[in-house]
Amino acid sequence: MTMGSPLMQETVWFGRLQAEEAEYRYHGHLANQHPGQSSQGIKAEGTDVTSRIKALEKENQNLLAVTSELKSLVTQLQLRVTNLEAAAGVKTSPALHTAPAPSKKQGEDEVDEDSDSDDDLFGDSDEESKKKAEELKKKVQEGANKKKKQVVAKSSIVFDVKPDSDETDMKEIETLVRKISQDGLLWGASKLVDVAYGIKKLQISCVIEDAKVSVDEIQEKIEEHEELVQSVDIAAFNKI
Repeated sequence: MTMGSPLMQETVWFGRLQAEEAEYRYHGHLANQHPGQSSQGIKAEGTDVTSRIKALEKENQNLLAVTSELKSLVTQLQLRVTNLEAAAGVKTSPALHTAPAPSKKQGEDEVDEDSDSDDDLFGDSDEESKKKAEELKKKVQEGANKKKKQVVAKSSIVFDVKPDSDETDMKEIETLVRKISQDGLLWGASKLVDVAYGIKKLQISCVIEDAKVSVDEIQEKIEEHEELVQSVDIAAFNKI
């Protein structure tokens, strides 16, 4: 039996350094073989970021434009409310007094036009109110004139009241006659007038409003006292 060399019993890698160096060179070769891939990726990513930045800048500009327009509209609205309240005599809020003026001339012109239109609106309202007030005043004046011109129709009447006999108490008859009372009737003077054979009649005057008092009705009321009154005649009838 032949004995081998002791080195043959050991596992030794004598070419390890050369293998590691070869592997290192291989990887370096692979890295140098495609050097543009990483730079192109970075370049592409840079381009994408730039595009996004530009889009954001554009969007920001649009937002600034919208904000500026809204600010201008709010300012115009505040000025318009101020003009409306001033025309209506309402105290304006301090916030409206301190509102900034529009930055653009066009905005100022638009506000002026709105203010003019608002003033015209209230002007029309004031004119209508004045017109209505004048019409009402005219109607009241016309009514007053009609009342002044309207004459209450009145009549002056003298009644002859004849007694039933020569023994009738004429004072009692006069008292009964004057007790007849109603709206539009005013009794006046009276006197006793001789008729014949010592008989006297009561002659009494009154003023009546034609629209309220009926002459026939007064006669009937006097003649109701049959035990004292024989007849009632109208001695005089005149319009006043």
